[in-house]
Amino acid sequence: MLNVLFLDDFRNPIDVFPLSFCRENHFTICRTMREAWNAVKKGQRYDIWTLDHDMTRTMQREGEDRLYPFSGYDFLIQVVLDFPLVFWPTNAVFVHSANPWGAKRMREIITKINTTQTSPLSGTFQPTS
Repeated sequence: MLNVLFLDDFRNPIDVFPLSFCRENHFTICRTMREAWNAVKKGQRYDIWTLDHDMTRTMQREGEDRLYPFSGYDFLIQVVLDFPLVFWPTNAVFVHSANPWGAKRMREIITKINTTQTSPLSGTFQPTS
């Protein structure tokens, strides 16, 4: 059984993965970037992260009035900045975003991280929809 961190504001794992994969593994479902960040911060070890790009929640940057959306990309950047690579999942990071531009940016970060690790992560997953 794999321990999977699933970041998506609307979809559930069954919307992205085959039913058999969903039944055979344990999912921590995070609806916001902050929930996912806190799950990693607690030290919970995950075998897989599967991440959406577009998120509906917003944040306000210090000193600015404008609201910015949190995204799966922001989650990756925050993890890279705040945690050593030991916090990364042991098997894979999947991108299940329907936003091709956002997914591409996320895969670029994952690829950069892969080149610095001794056990590389895979970088992409094609959703079932």
